[in-house]
Amino acid sequence: MNRLADIPLESITNTPALVWDLKRLDNRTRELQKFAEDLDCQLLYSMKACSIGAVLNVVKNHVNGFSCSSLFETTLAHQIVGNLGKVHLTTPALNPTELNEYIRTTNYISLNSLTQFERFRATLKKGADCGIRVNPELSQLDDPRYDPCRPNSKLGVPITEFIEYANKNASFLKSITGIHIHTACGNRGFDVLEQQVDKLFRRLPDIFRHIDWFNLGGGYNFAKIRNRAPFVRALEQIRHAKPVDVFIEPGTAVVRDSAYLVATVIDLFKSGDQNIAVLDTTLNHMPEIMVYEFPPVVSEAHSGGKHRYTLAGATCLAGDIFGSFPFADPLEIGSRITFAKVGAYTHGQSHWFNGVNLPAIYSMESSGQINLEGSSNFDDFKRRCAVRS
Repeated sequence: MNRLADIPLESITNTPALVWDLKRLDNRTRELQKFAEDLDCQLLYSMKACSIGAVLNVVKNHVNGFSCSSLFETTLAHQIVGNLGKVHLTTPALNPTELNEYIRTTNYISLNSLTQFERFRATLKKGADCGIRVNPELSQLDDPRYDPCRPNSKLGVPITEFIEYANKNASFLKSITGIHIHTACGNRGFDVLEQQVDKLFRRLPDIFRHIDWFNLGGGYNFAKIRNRAPFVRALEQIRHAKPVDVFIEPGTAVVRDSAYLVATVIDLFKSGDQNIAVLDTTLNHMPEIMVYEFPPVVSEAHSGGKHRYTLAGATCLAGDIFGSFPFADPLEIGSRITFAKVGAYTHGQSHWFNGVNLPAIYSMESSGQINLEGSSNFDDFKRRCAVRS
C-alpha cells in the first residue's frame, strides 16, 4: 500500500521527487536479514541497485556488508560501513591504475577472468581475499540481455575453462579463497541455483575442500520465495567438505518496493482520441520501465475510473510514454502522479537527457514526516556538460 496517500503531497515541494519510505525499507531489510540468519548465510547489499546515503544508512544496520561493482562503490561502501562490515567487489574488469585503492577499500574480490587472476592476484592478496567468478554455463533467464550465462558471456570464467585450468595448474585451487556465481535477475525460485551448485560440485569436487567462502549472488527475492528446499540442498553441497561462509547479495529485493517517484502534471491536451497528460518527469528517470519493460505502477490510477489519460514524459523522445491509465477524477494542471516500486536503479541510472532535471531526493520517516535529502540544479548540469565558464 502507498503510504504517500496518508500525507499531503504538497509537502514535497520539488518534483520530480524520488521519495524513500525508510520504515518500509527497514522492514524489508529485516526480512532479508532473518532469511540469512535462518540459513546461516552472510547478507550483503548490492549497491548497484541504489547508493543513496539515506538508503545505505538504513540498510547497513541489518547486513554484513556491501557488494560493489566499481571503485567509486567500494570507496563509498568503505566510508559507510567502516570496520563494522565487509566490502565485496565483482566487476567485469579491474583497472590496474586502481589496484591500490581496491586494496584499501575492499575485503573480498571476485576476479572475473583467468587473465585478471594471473595479472593481479599477487598484488591484490596483500589486502583482500581473492576468489573467482564462475559462469556455470547453465542459464535460468530467457532474455539474453540480462543473462550472465548467455553464450560467449563476458561475466565469469566458464566452468569448462575453469576446470581445464584447474587440471593443468596443480596449485590453482589452493591459491583462491572463494567462488562467486551470479546468474539470476528477478528469479522467483532456487531450482536452477541448486543445479548450478550441483554441477560445480560434480565436475570439480576438490574446490569445496579449498575455498573459505562461496558467494551465491543476487537476483532472487530471497525472503519471498516459499520453497527454500533447493537453496538448503545447495548449501549442504557447498558445506559438504568443510564449513564455508556463504554470502547472498540482494539489491532489487531490498529497495524496489521502498521508493516512489512523485511527478506533477504540467500540460493537458487532446491528441486524436487520447487525452495526453505531460509530466515533469521522464522515462529517463525510471530506466526499469524503459529498459526492462516493467509496467509502471501508478498509485492514483483507478481500475474503474472513467477518465483515461496517456501519461507522457517531458522530453522530445516520441516514445517517452508511461502508458494509458484510468483515473476516478479528471486530472488537472498541477495534479500529482505517484509511481510506486521504483527503488531499484531509478537513482543510479537517471540521466539529464534534454536537460530535464534529475529527481530531488526525499526521505519519509515512520511518522510520515518528509525530509529533503538532496537535489540537483543547473550548476550540476553545467558541470556534467564540462562547461567551465
